[in-house]
Amino acid sequence: MFKHSPWHHLQSYIPHFMGEFLQQLAQRLQINQLITKHLTDIKELIIVPHIFLHQIPFAALPITTETVTIADNLPMDNTKGMKFNPRPTQTQTTTISKTYLSDKFRLRVVSSCQILSYCDNCNKTTNSPKMGIVENATGDLEGSEYECQNLAQMFQVPNNLHLKYQQATVNNYRQLAKQVQILHSSHHASADLINLLDSKLHLFDGDVTLGDVFTWRLPKLTDVFLSCCETNLTFSNKLNDDILSIAAGFLSAGALSVVSTLWSVEDKSTAEFCQLYYQFRNQGETRPEALRKAQFELRKRENFK
Repeated sequence: MFKHSPWHHLQSYIPHFMGEFLQQLAQRLQINQLITKHLTDIKELIIVPHIFLHQIPFAALPITTETVTIADNLPMDNTKGMKFNPRPTQTQTTTISKTYLSDKFRLRVVSSCQILSYCDNCNKTTNSPKMGIVENATGDLEGSEYECQNLAQMFQVPNNLHLKYQQATVNNYRQLAKQVQILHSSHHASADLINLLDSKLHLFDGDVTLGDVFTWRLPKLTDVFLSCCETNLTFSNKLNDDILSIAAGFLSAGALSVVSTLWSVEDKSTAEFCQLYYQFRNQGETRPEALRKAQFELRKRENFK
């Protein structure tokens, strides 16, 4: 199932148009021309979107394609027992995207230049960072249990830093975020595009809103992984850098890095992605490189193609 979102009824339509839409978007943004002219020796991109560009999944933008051409040689009019109107004689062409922006570059997408400056200038170091886990706060996500139990074992997270189901209350969540350097949050969330400050993390006894997160100060926190729906989904028609999303809220509260989502995410595939990301981090990869490799590996798996 999907990690709850008020837009979940649209999920079944996404696969039918997303590939073509992203292809057109990459063309309109002239991604290939930008790469050829300006980015030939670049390995990592820092992207600071503006207004509606915050809604673009940059990692998924196709940059090269393979074109398969199929010639239709069947007679146009002759069939057994029936006669149809002539079909077009044009050659049928199917275009298949092969390479994406995240295959070529390590990507860092930041909400604003102010937040980028803060993250680059803030010096937080620790030899043995503590991880806190918030697991399946509403009790209806099997993938969340699999995901979080594996992470707890991988990082040897003690029970007092692992909030499960009924333990995942609003107060316990905030206290956990104050104690740890790495916060992995796996449960339902939803963006409110009418009142962005009312975007929510759904916990056992209530919600943590974006407005709440903006009041927090989390000086120990370095990494946040929001394994929830729509935690970076936002909307703005103002010509400024005031981006209101749950991810931006955690950055403002003190986190240096937030892995977040633009839309509803499927429970089991998200669990697989989290495992891959942390495996690469454990191997010494940087955050952008671990994210890039996890995306690439997940696409290769047969059940996610």
